[in-house]
Amino acid sequence: MRFAQLVESVLDEAAVRAALAELVARKRAGEDLAVAPPVEALTRFIEAELPRLDALNEPGDAVGEVEELNGFFRRYALAA
Repeated sequence: MRFAQLVESVLDEAAVRAALAELVARKRAGEDLAVAPPVEALTRFIEAELPRLDALNEPGDAVGEVEELNGFFRRYALAA
């Protein structure tokens, strides 16, 4: 699944989808985003998601191998 498809299928909030699309476009254009100010819509989304994810109470042994997860992300979310 491509990143854009993932975003469209998972995120309901239009402002978050638009902010992500803008960041991806800027990054593709070669813009250095390390110095960009925070994006308000994304900040709100992250601040709302962190407590929700913490409440899921995943067991500590659910953590997988990081490189395996990175490979999965690269294969499916970043596929062109």
